[in-house]
Amino acid sequence: MPSVLPVPRDFLCEHTSTKSRVFAVLASPGVPDTLKAVLTCTDPVLAQRAASTLAALAHTGGGDAVNAEAEEVAAALPAAPAASFREGCRQLQSLEWPETDAGPTHWDQFWPTDEDDLIPALRDEEKRTPSGARLGQLAGKVFRVFQFLEYHVHDEGRLLAAAAAGGWPPDDEHYQPGSSVLPLDAVMHMAGSNHEIPGADIICQESSGEELTAAKGDELADWLREPVTVKFGGGPLPAESGVPDLAALFPVRSCDLEHADEDEAYDCEICGDWQLTPRTADMLHTALETLSDEAHDDADRKGDEPVPGKNTNDWSLFDRLPRITWTMNAKWRHDFGHACEDLVRDLVAGQWPQPRCTAEEMALHLAIQDAPGYLEMWQDAEDEHHEALPKHPDDYDWHACSEFLFEDHDVLMLFDEGLDGLDNPSNELNHAAGVGDLRAAAWFKPFSHLQPREPGRSFRR
Repeated sequence: MPSVLPVPRDFLCEHTSTKSRVFAVLASPGVPDTLKAVLTCTDPVLAQRAASTLAALAHTGGGDAVNAEAEEVAAALPAAPAASFREGCRQLQSLEWPETDAGPTHWDQFWPTDEDDLIPALRDEEKRTPSGARLGQLAGKVFRVFQFLEYHVHDEGRLLAAAAAGGWPPDDEHYQPGSSVLPLDAVMHMAGSNHEIPGADIICQESSGEELTAAKGDELADWLREPVTVKFGGGPLPAESGVPDLAALFPVRSCDLEHADEDEAYDCEICGDWQLTPRTADMLHTALETLSDEAHDDADRKGDEPVPGKNTNDWSLFDRLPRITWTMNAKWRHDFGHACEDLVRDLVAGQWPQPRCTAEEMALHLAIQDAPGYLEMWQDAEDEHHEALPKHPDDYDWHACSEFLFEDHDVLMLFDEGLDGLDNPSNELNHAAGVGDLRAAAWFKPFSHLQPREPGRSFRR
C-alpha cells in the first residue's frame, strides 16, 4: 500500500551572489507542503543541474540516462555537497525520504472545521464567482476547457507513494493485487493538480477549449439538460485497424518488360499511363486526414473568430486559406473538414480523389502540398506500414498529382491579392475566364457536371 512518508514532488534552487542552495518540496498527508534544504554549492549552474536531476529521479526512479547524469553531477560537486547529493539520490530511488522532514503543522490547525465557514481566499472566490450562478450573471469571460491525457504507469509503487503523500485517500477495501482500480484512482487524483506524475509517463496529451457567450445561447454545464461532450482527433500514427489496404486498392501495373529508355516506356500501353500508386495514395490519405482534424480543431477552438492574417501561430489550418475565407463561421470550417474527409473516402474506396466542389479542390491542393513533409516524417521514422507498400516509378510524383487529379487550377487564383473580386461571378475577369462562383459561401456547392456526394453520409467528427 502507499507509503505515508514524505515524498519530494519537486526540487528548486535559491541563488544568491555567493552561493546556491537546492531545496526539496516535500508533500506529506494531512500537512502543507514544506521545504527541506538538500545541498549548498557556489556554482549556480551545477546547483540547477543537481535540482533537475533530483527532480527526474523523484518522478521516474532513474534510468540509464538520468543515472549517468547523476554520476556526472556528483563528480563535479565538491565533497560535502556531493555526499548530500548522493544521499538524496539514494533516498529518491529507494523511496525512503525521512519521516522527520515532514512539516510540523497540520491543515486542521488553521483550516475551518465548520463546513459552512470558508477560508478568506474561498470567501473572495464565492463573491467573484457565486455558487449556482448562470453564465449571464458572471462579469468576466468564461472558458470551457477539456484535457485529454494517456499515461503509462511504469512504477506503480512510486505513483501510489506520491499520491498518498499528496493527500489521496485510497478506497482500498476491495482492492485486489494486480487490479488497476487503485493506480487508476491515483493517476486521476494526481492529474487533477499536475499533469507530470511520479511513476508515470505521458503518452498522449491534447486539449480543447472554447469561450462561452450567453448571447450565443451558451450556458454553464450545471444548467444544461444534455451532457457536455467533446471529441479528440487521432494523432499522426495510423491506427492499424483503420489503415486501408492501399496495395490492394491501387494495384501497380507493369508489363514486366525492360524498356530500353524512357521514350520506349512512355509508348508502352501499360507503363506509359501515370498511376496513382499505393505509396502516393498513402501520403495523400495521411495529409487529408490531418487536414480534416486541423479544420475541426480550429473550428472547435476558434468558433466564428476571424482569422487575423497569414501563417499565424495560433491556427492549424485556416490561416493557410485565401483571405476571402477568413471571416467564415465555425460551421463553414467544420464543413471544410468534411470536404477533406470526402476525399479520404474516395481513396478508401480505391478511387482517385475527385474534387466535387471548390472546397474539395482547395483541400486536395493543400494535401499535395503537405504530402512531401509526411513522406519525410515516415522515412525518418522508418514506418513499417508504408515501407511494406510496393514500389513504382510513379511514386511521389506530386506534379503529376496536380496535373491529373484536377480539371483546372482556378481556385489557386484566389491566393493572388492582385485579383481581388475574382471570386464573384459578376467580376469582369471572372466572367471572361469562366471560372464560376468562387465566393467562400459557394465552396460546398457541388459541381453540376459531377455526381454529388451521398447525402446523409457520416463523418469522423
